[in-house]
Amino acid sequence: AAAAVGSSRVEKILWQRTGADGEEYLVKQRGKSYMHCAWLPEQEVAGEAGGPARLKRWAKTWEMQQAAVHVDEAPDGPTEKEPFPPEWVQVDRVVAEREAFSGGMEFLIKWRQLAYDEATWEAEEAVEDDEKVAEFRRIQQPPADERFYKSNKGRRAVRPYEKQLVSPEYRAGNTLREYQLGGLNWLSQCWHNGNNSVLADEMGLGKTVQTVAFLNYLHEVHGVWGPFLVVAPLSTLGHWQREVEAWTSMNVIVYHGNAAARAMIREWEWHFDADRGGR
Repeated sequence: AAAAVGSSRVEKILWQRTGADGEEYLVKQRGKSYMHCAWLPEQEVAGEAGGPARLKRWAKTWEMQQAAVHVDEAPDGPTEKEPFPPEWVQVDRVVAEREAFSGGMEFLIKWRQLAYDEATWEAEEAVEDDEKVAEFRRIQQPPADERFYKSNKGRRAVRPYEKQLVSPEYRAGNTLREYQLGGLNWLSQCWHNGNNSVLADEMGLGKTVQTVAFLNYLHEVHGVWGPFLVVAPLSTLGHWQREVEAWTSMNVIVYHGNAAARAMIREWEWHFDADRGGR
């Protein structure tokens, strides 16, 4: 349970229960994350702007949910113990930080499975993910390599092509299989020769990993810092993100969502700007 929200506006109703003084509703507060959901009495929900209509709509939803539960049609739907997916209160990435009005620091958090336009500012002590905070601060550090501050347009190799006989060691000790190393060498050679290329291995052989390894080769060996644009089917975006994060130290941004979400990505994630939190 959480404290009452006072005059805060209700964004949506998530669940209901019968309390000592009548019906209570678990609500998400507008402009706040699911961490701050609160149980409110019916009269308080009804007193909000649009409250009676919201309660009427919820009553229909509640009736359908309870009917489905009784006939065991919704085993994976919301429950009293889990009225929303737990991922919605798990940090996907820290987007920015600032000094809070009340003192201390607060972070702009993008939550797992939620779009950027649902990101919220949270107090530093409330963000219980030291790994994500450390990763955010790592990518906030300006690159030390002077190549990152020079114009590097087009295909410019800083050294001649050299076939790699052994797989480089990637993040967390990952290495390429022999045939994947062959794919990396081929992509690298095509780039050095100025040739376009299509990697057409069969499904399941790791085309994504080989491509990520090639981008990392350009980034680490030749100082081509990007940005690299990967256009992929919606169903594979998460896979691409996981592979880049698992194999490299490059900062990966999934540019997807409605207009508000994409605008937020451009504002905070598109450019390296320590003062505004962008990369």
